[in-house]
Amino acid sequence: MRNCFSLIELLVVIAVIAILASLLLPALNAARESAYSTQCASQMKQIGLSFSQYLGESDDVFPTVYLYSTKENWAKTLSENRYLDLRIVPCPSARNAEYDKLRYRRPFYNWEFLPCGMNWSFNGGVRQNRIRNVSSKVLVAESVGCSNFEPTLESLGHVRISRQRESSGFGVPFARHRNLHGCNVLWADCHVTSVVAPTIGAGASDYFYAIPMDTDKNWDPED
Repeated sequence: MRNCFSLIELLVVIAVIAILASLLLPALNAARESAYSTQCASQMKQIGLSFSQYLGESDDVFPTVYLYSTKENWAKTLSENRYLDLRIVPCPSARNAEYDKLRYRRPFYNWEFLPCGMNWSFNGGVRQNRIRNVSSKVLVAESVGCSNFEPTLESLGHVRISRQRESSGFGVPFARHRNLHGCNVLWADCHVTSVVAPTIGAGASDYFYAIPMDTDKNWDPED
């Protein structure tokens, strides 16, 4: 009675396993990325709650978006005042090692390169009750440095995003999800949605500005 596989049988088994793995891997990757996107949206919602708590104790005035001379910025302000846990700021899909410093509570100095950015139009202490149509005003969006026209999951973001593509020193909305087509956005009423572009890279940011985020309507607080 034979008790072991022949070489041919072993190769057939290995081939079958390889075929099954090749069929399952894309589905597993898609499921993982879907989970990352959901987790990212949940973290953005928590960031929104941090803003709500801060506003309730700061006379309804939003924090400074970014001040180059002192590196003061919205995330640092919320964190230092114990409204925000910085571990939730990096998107799970963001793979730059800089963000591991935030995830694991290590010293972090590159505040201008956060993986999500606050709407620059809010800079200067905008009062919440002066914002019109809060459900359609961009507050925070996943970002990448605007000089990066072919961003990847390893790209650094920016702590502030502008209502239009700037030449330098700002960020733009960046799609990290759905194979670089989807971007999570926190709106001024603190609800979170995912906006999807038909393209990737700089083209995706341009699409976001033109349609779902609508630069002409959804950025300036009092428009």
